Amino acid sequence: MPQAHALSLEGTVVAVAADRGHHFSKPPQHRIVLVEGHGVEGDAHAGAFVRHRYLARRQPRLPNLRQVHLIPSELFASLLETGFEVVAGDLGENITTAALDLERMPLGTLVELGPTAMIELTGLRM
Repeated sequence: MPQAHALSLEGTVVAVAADRGHHFSKPPQHRIVLVEGHGVEGDAHAGAFVRHRYLARRQPRLPNLRQVHLIPSELFASLLETGFEVVAGDLGENITTAALDLERMPLGTLVELGPTAMIELTGLRM
């Protein structure tokens, strides 16, 4: 496992979303519960093993490195400039952030989400 990096940056969680079904978008929620080694409680992508339907059929015991999806809210403004109106949850993310440059953070970065939750960045969603 790669060594985790700790950065001291301030950002904000602006929205959370979850969906039990495998849909492209996720409906916004008032709150979500993060479970260590599992992901977002009640979300279709949670679990120790890969949950993406394509990969799960081919390699069902592959470790799930995509338990929690984050997207920066700043992406929505960029998309709006090109004619696409997108809001929190529309791109399937569990957590929408502001003022965190997620794409520039190295893999292994630990992101503290409130007083009791911390996640490790394991990859980019393309």
